[in-house]
Amino acid sequence: MKKIHICLLLMITGAGLVMSCSTLRKSAHGEPVRASYVPYLPESDQRKADYYFEEGLRFKAINQHDAAFDAFARAAAIDTVNASSLYALSNYYLSLRNPIKALNLLQKAILIEPGNYWYLYAVANLAQQLNMNEEAADYYKQLIARYPNKPELIFSLSEVYTQLGNIDDAIATLDSLEETLGVNEVVSLQKFKLYLSLKEEVKAKSEMDKLMAAYPNEIRYPLSMGDMALETDRRNLAKTYYDKAKMIDPDDGHLQLSLANYYSQIGEADSAEIQIKGALYNKNLEIESKIEILKDYLKTLYMKKADTKERDALFDILFEAYPQEKELFKLQASYLITEKRLKEAQDRLSIAVGLDPNDRDLWMSLLDVCLRQQEFKEVVTTCKNALQYFPQEGEFYYYQAIALGIEEHYQEAIKVINEGLERMEKNNPRFISGMYGQLGDIYHQLKDQKKCFEAYDKALEVFPDNAQVLNNYAYFLSMDNADLSKAEKMSARAVKLEPENATYLDTYAWIYFQMVNYFLAKVYIETAMRNGGDTSEVLVDHYGDILFKNGDVEGAVTQWEKALEMGNKSKVLEKKIKEKKYIPNPDEFEN
Repeated sequence: MKKIHICLLLMITGAGLVMSCSTLRKSAHGEPVRASYVPYLPESDQRKADYYFEEGLRFKAINQHDAAFDAFARAAAIDTVNASSLYALSNYYLSLRNPIKALNLLQKAILIEPGNYWYLYAVANLAQQLNMNEEAADYYKQLIARYPNKPELIFSLSEVYTQLGNIDDAIATLDSLEETLGVNEVVSLQKFKLYLSLKEEVKAKSEMDKLMAAYPNEIRYPLSMGDMALETDRRNLAKTYYDKAKMIDPDDGHLQLSLANYYSQIGEADSAEIQIKGALYNKNLEIESKIEILKDYLKTLYMKKADTKERDALFDILFEAYPQEKELFKLQASYLITEKRLKEAQDRLSIAVGLDPNDRDLWMSLLDVCLRQQEFKEVVTTCKNALQYFPQEGEFYYYQAIALGIEEHYQEAIKVINEGLERMEKNNPRFISGMYGQLGDIYHQLKDQKKCFEAYDKALEVFPDNAQVLNNYAYFLSMDNADLSKAEKMSARAVKLEPENATYLDTYAWIYFQMVNYFLAKVYIETAMRNGGDTSEVLVDHYGDILFKNGDVEGAVTQWEKALEMGNKSKVLEKKIKEKKYIPNPDEFEN
């Protein structure tokens, strides 16, 4: 038969079947056994079936699961009423994420051996996981009838009743379990939740009173009950339990947190704040809980528009106790970014990456803060340091090269991009295309158009829909008045990809301007203006040029004057305004 590759998937089975087929298949002396009522096979076939079954056990023991699956399947094909083989195969089908096939095999196994606990338990468990709750309930009832001294079966049946919405039956089942076990935490908590779902508060309270009477010094019980009551908006009941918890340990950190939630819900903000600060100072409360408290409380302070010093003081409380806690530095950095205190956020993130330099997200956050501040030397330093830990991470090469380009360190930027293209993972063509596009932009700055266009060609070869490269390539071709037909096709594609991008629309308009198609140039430059282009002094200047060529001299002068006011430093702009005519920019050539 064809091999099915299972490998180590068998190590984790979805249904949690707990007994191996070898245990089920061995006698007290270790020999393989068969059901006593299966004498129908010829002896030679029976020997084959037993042989394949034993081989399956052997292969399974040495983790050769493909071979084990094959052997069990052969055994089951020969001895079709071999329940142990069916059970073993069901485990493999679970690992192959085929639970329906596994269920069918288990159902056949219990027809052959209806008294086998593990087969019946496995089929009940799997039916429950598949939300076949009616069937699961029937199986658990069969199990309980055969094995009445296994309390876990009764609890499982109660869970099934709960899933079916039969809450009364679920509670009755737990009552019978309690008769066997006596007062039990898990049972009482479950009954409490069920009574609350039925809005039977008196019975819910009675359950917890019983549990707390059995364990009077355990603060978890009244706290848990209070929290569950608060979640269901039963505030008076919640307060009753919190008062009981306070009598056990008034300084418990979890109690302070619960009381803070309680006071917040009833609108007593000052009392909530007292509890929150007490929890932050509490040495017995774990840092994870304190950070969650701080997150929630910061939101409250934002809504109150509290003073910055008040918020900072909360962090100081925790930093005093946890000076090396990375998550705390991350949280404060996030808060400082929201406050637009970027330099302080940068300092906090720098400390955080020092504490855990293998956290990629921390490096990215630090890089983001540096970029926001346009601190390009810091961008270069951050990327260099990050690449010591993440040498295949393309973004650190990309932003390092951008920063180097802005600082006009072009040759170093080229070196970084080439190193990135060589070392980074090749599974993201869009990003690789962006790297080549950036390389082309740098060569353009160096006025090496040949290498610029070669880089752009590689970028489009990797990812043909790189709109930015299409636009820049087209614009630079139009500036050189070279191959305007090619430029028009590229620009058209960029506009199709991003039809509301004002820069791309301007490029398209300018190409038509160079092609002396002033009507279409006007159509596209006005579309650019409607999409935000009127905020760019360069696009506004182009608009004036195109209006002039369309015979609108007055409109052209108005746009040129506007571009000048916006800060356009074109060498010919003032001359155009003064002479009221279009004059080519030395950097742009007209056909």
